[in-house]
Amino acid sequence: MIIDEYQNAKSVYVPYLSFKDGAHKKLNEEYISPLIKRFFELKKIDNYEELNKEDMISDKDFNNFKIDYFYEYIIGDISKREGGKIIHKIRYSITFDKDLTPKEEDGIYYGEINLGCKPIFYYIYFDLQDMLRFLKQNI
Repeated sequence: MIIDEYQNAKSVYVPYLSFKDGAHKKLNEEYISPLIKRFFELKKIDNYEELNKEDMISDKDFNNFKIDYFYEYIIGDISKREGGKIIHKIRYSITFDKDLTPKEEDGIYYGEINLGCKPIFYYIYFDLQDMLRFLKQNI
């Protein structure tokens, strides 16, 4: 057996990783979060949040989900300020699927879902081997 089943996941194509003894906390705080922060600084975006892990889907899932999914999980909080400026919290998901991240900026691979010409969602790629190396060197 390689991995146990994650019952709450919406997609069969999105893996769920687990580490024991606090390794997940170190990985999140010292490896993943700083890279996410750097990515959004490069994009000059300060209003962003991670999509809940249960709600993450892959490109392979797009045909299986109704448009309601995108309204509920991706663009459900779009609003308009006075003066007509649209505001929206950018959502993102980390992914281990390199196929979802054809773009690269400053060593960070990513993909995006756009509304018109404006990104509203980012997939940010993390290499599992790099994560394991980080843990081996820091725990």
